[in-house]
Amino acid sequence: MQRKIIYGILLLVSILIMQSNAYAHTELVVGDVTISIGWLNEPPLIGEFNYVYFNFVKDDKPFIIEPSDLEVKIRYGGVTKDLELEPLEKLGEYGAPIIPTRLGSYVVIIKGTVDGKPVDAEFPIEDVEDKSRLNFPEETSNASELQAITTQLQSSINQLQLNIEQASKKAEESNKVAEDTLDAVKSLRNDFDKVYNFGMLGIGLGAAGVIMGIIAMIKKPKEY
Repeated sequence: MQRKIIYGILLLVSILIMQSNAYAHTELVVGDVTISIGWLNEPPLIGEFNYVYFNFVKDDKPFIIEPSDLEVKIRYGGVTKDLELEPLEKLGEYGAPIIPTRLGSYVVIIKGTVDGKPVDAEFPIEDVEDKSRLNFPEETSNASELQAITTQLQSSINQLQLNIEQASKKAEESNKVAEDTLDAVKSLRNDFDKVYNFGMLGIGLGAAGVIMGIIAMIKKPKEY
């Protein structure tokens, strides 16, 4: 009886271990080709560069495909992103570069042809984890506070730079308005000078006419 209980416990532990690694690599058989899909770097960590990994095997040998024959996407929740499949160092191995930014489950979607056979499938892959669980030594509160201050300072610097650029732009616009106003004033002054000169000329001509009239009256002989 005790032995059966021990066997039962071992079986339960084995099942739990298998479930925890269920999505490490998923396999799909397309014709004579077996495709293994998962993350290249495991465990996948949030914010870390990684590849969605594909391994193609046919007759126990690496199988080379044409990446353009497959359309690869990755889905998180209701959001989907197209991925670019590219060959890795080993034959038959391909990867799609990605930086996961959310914790949790991702689903890989592939459509196209492999070895002339159509494929249209979805694969859940290993959950993305928080990298803090692998940190060593653990960050102290002072380090966390320093990081927060640094982030806030960088944000403030970026905002200050933006404000300076906006102020500089407004200053340039103000200078342009001032220059345009000065040009308008100069133009009005030139027009005023022209009008003034014409006015003075008219007054001078009028005065000359009056003087000539007076002289003519003086020189006119008197009649008796």
